[in-house]
Amino acid sequence: MERALAWIGAGKGEHPFGMIVHFGETGPPYDPPRELRERFRPENLDAARFEELRLAQQKEWFRRAEVGERDATAEEALSLSALQDAELLAADARIQLLVEGLRAADLLERTLLVVTSDHGSRFGEEEGRLGSAGSAHDVVLHVPLIVRMPQRMPAATRARGLISFGDLTPGMLAALSGTSDNALARAAAGELPHEAVLATLRIGGTEHRVVRTAREKFLVGPDGELLAAGDLLVDPDETFLRRPLTGTEAEQQALRERLRVLLLEMVRSALP
Repeated sequence: MERALAWIGAGKGEHPFGMIVHFGETGPPYDPPRELRERFRPENLDAARFEELRLAQQKEWFRRAEVGERDATAEEALSLSALQDAELLAADARIQLLVEGLRAADLLERTLLVVTSDHGSRFGEEEGRLGSAGSAHDVVLHVPLIVRMPQRMPAATRARGLISFGDLTPGMLAALSGTSDNALARAAAGELPHEAVLATLRIGGTEHRVVRTAREKFLVGPDGELLAAGDLLVDPDETFLRRPLTGTEAEQQALRERLRVLLLEMVRSALP
């Protein structure tokens, strides 16, 4: 963050600029500042055990728990989740430094500021898994998105509907140019930008896709076959992702037709 602020200060806002600041500390191994660890220590773990679990983090056992070769223990999952919370608070404080630096340089009110994440993380969800690899669950795919641009978007607006990373760059460029015909602006205006969004991920070394609506989720295999589908309001734990497609042939065909309609609509919305 010191380097980022020095870089901004060197330009003095005389020319348009762009910057990506990536906080790698929010991923494993989790080692937040000492003063934050106790604040987030779970009530059922004493300080000595919490410190023991923090020091026990190993890349290899984390990798094995991520791919399903071992199950994370309840204590591991609980302690790692708490340690990541502390890391996130530390990252939040660094973002505050960036905001204050932009304000001091008289740039904040004319700068588009976006805070987001590339993915979430599991802490014992999906049968003892850690990390994010190979997961189609919302705990990994549903990430924060905070956008600040006073001249273009009203403060304290909570967007409706679904936004994907595919919307982010076009939306940012449109906001900077003053246009509003994009999904990001529609969401900020209270409109529903999409009926469904698409995510791509690798499971078992092959590329899969997830189609997500407000309450439905479809998992599509590398050959385009529908592998799983479910209603997130009925099954919020997404257990349907861990079992084969069920139902009668007619019910399964209705799911495939619903998926086909959603994919066609996504293609249409992407066309100029």
